[in-house]
Amino acid sequence: NEVYFMDPDSFEQIAAPADILGNYRYYVSAGEELEVRATEDGLSLVWAEIPTFADVEVQSVTGSAAAGRATAEKLTATTVNGRVITGCAKFVEAGTKIQIKVETEEYVGKADS
Repeated sequence: NEVYFMDPDSFEQIAAPADILGNYRYYVSAGEELEVRATEDGLSLVWAEIPTFADVEVQSVTGSAAAGRATAEKLTATTVNGRVITGCAKFVEAGTKIQIKVETEEYVGKADS
């Protein structure tokens, strides 16, 4: 599985294993700018700076709080990109944008936007 990066000045593209992005490969958007480093010959990427946090929309939630919101139990959310995020606050529902910690895919809070 590969991802492609394009130099915004030269428009040259370089392929890299999707693993270079870690979990961020599930949250990166087309056209998003990331800092990357290539080998000296420029033929291979060796590093990509990824954000610590990402915002993602919730598609559905499960948990007792989702059913009645009567307990303090945390919710499990499935995002629009199919990722499962546990430990969500009880106000989270389908359509809510949440912020997650990319490395661990842990719920952080409600997204600002």
